[in-house]
Amino acid sequence: MTEAVLGILTPEDVSAITAVTGRFTDAMLRGDHAAAAQLYTAAATLMAPHQPAVAGRAAILAWMASLPKITRFTFQIDAVDGRGDLNADGA
Repeated sequence: MTEAVLGILTPEDVSAITAVTGRFTDAMLRGDHAAAAQLYTAAATLMAPHQPAVAGRAAILAWMASLPKITRFTFQIDAVDGRGDLNADGA
């Protein structure tokens, strides 16, 4: 049995990750929590600073809906790195 070799992120991958970050920011500023939550997988876990982890898209949507109205939101990516089964943004 051979193991699959996983590649590093391509420039296209990095662009796609960056684009999703922009879509998330725009959705949050519009108060469109459903659109923001749709960017997470059904099994995702949200780990917001100083908050307990929130597991699952439905729970993430409920958590977002509990936030006060967001009028300013900055999401800065310093770096994006990863491999085929793992990625991380440097936010």
